[in-house]
Amino acid sequence: MDSGSSIVWSLLDLLHLRYSQTMPEHPSKLFVYGSLKPGELGFEQIENFVSNHNSAQLHDFALYVRDGLPVIRKPEPGEIVSGTLLEIKVGMEDEFWRVVTEYEGITNYKLENSLPVLSEGKEFLAGAFIGRKMGKGNPVRLYSIWTSKLDPMFSQSFPLLHREIASNSLIFTDAEYDPIGYWNQMNRLLSQYLLLVSILEHLTVVKFGGSKKQEPMVRIRKLQKCQGFSDAFIAMNHEKCNPSFKVSDSRAVEDSLTSSNPEQALFAWYQVRSNLQHRGKASLFDANLVHKSCIGLGNFLLEYLKTNVQGIEAEWEKVLEIKLSKNEFLEAF
Repeated sequence: MDSGSSIVWSLLDLLHLRYSQTMPEHPSKLFVYGSLKPGELGFEQIENFVSNHNSAQLHDFALYVRDGLPVIRKPEPGEIVSGTLLEIKVGMEDEFWRVVTEYEGITNYKLENSLPVLSEGKEFLAGAFIGRKMGKGNPVRLYSIWTSKLDPMFSQSFPLLHREIASNSLIFTDAEYDPIGYWNQMNRLLSQYLLLVSILEHLTVVKFGGSKKQEPMVRIRKLQKCQGFSDAFIAMNHEKCNPSFKVSDSRAVEDSLTSSNPEQALFAWYQVRSNLQHRGKASLFDANLVHKSCIGLGNFLLEYLKTNVQGIEAEWEKVLEIKLSKNEFLEAF
C-alpha cells in the first residue's frame, strides 16, 4: 500500500471513530407510561423484544393527554408518573428501538436517554419519551395512570354509539320520491358510520402510534395482520352480524373489496365513505351500504375491544347499566 492510500485509510478510520463517539447510544431499559405498557394495545409489537418488565415510577414529571395519547412533561417538582420499566433482550436492541421510534415518532416526542427510574425498590437509569412542544395541542393533565379502558372514545362514545345503532328503525324509500324521509334517516346513519370510522382510526393510533409517517391506511393494514383482528373477525363473521357487501376503489373499479373476506373486511368498511353517490337511483344502494357497514364495523369493534382492552366491559356497564351484545342486520327496504 503506498503512502497516499495509507493517509486516506487513516483519515477514514479517524472519521469513523469520531462518528461512533458522537452517535447517541440507546439505553438498555425504557420507561413506558402509555399503550406500550404490558397489557395495553401497543405492547404486542415489542413483547418479543422484552426480557423483563416491572412497575416503576418516574419522579418530577407529570402526565398529560394530548390528541388522545398520553405524554409526560418536565420539570414538575414533586410529581410522579407511574408506568412500567422494560428491559430489552440482548441482541434485540436494534429491532426494539426501530419499533418504538416508529411508534412515538419525532414530532410530538423526544427520547431522553438517561433518566432515574425507581422500580422494585432500586433506581435505574432508563430512557423515556417525553413531550415536545407542550404548549401546542391543548394537553390535559391526567391525575391517574393512563389506560386504554378509560379512553373516552372506547369506554363512553363507543358503547353509546353501539346502542344507538341497535335502536335504528329504518324504512328507506328512494330519495327521488321522498327526500325528507330519506335524508332524515340517512343523515343519522352517516353520522353513526363516520363516528365508527373515527373510533377505528383512533384505535389504530393507540395501537401503532401517531407518527406522521404512518397514514391511516398503513395503520389499518397493520391491524388487519394482527391476531387480535383475526380473533375478533371470527367471533362476529356471520351474515346477521356482518352482512356481506362489495365496494370498489374508483381508481381500480375492477378490484372489489368484500366485507365477508377477512383479508378485505377492514378496507371494505373503510372504503365505504368514498363510495357514496348521494343522488338519484343510487340513494337506496348508498343507504344499504352504510347500514351494513354500521352493523359489521360496529360488531368488529365490539369484539376487538372486548378481547384486547382489559376491563372495558365493566366500563361499558357503568355507562349503559347493561351488557353490550352484537347488533344484527335487518333489511330496511
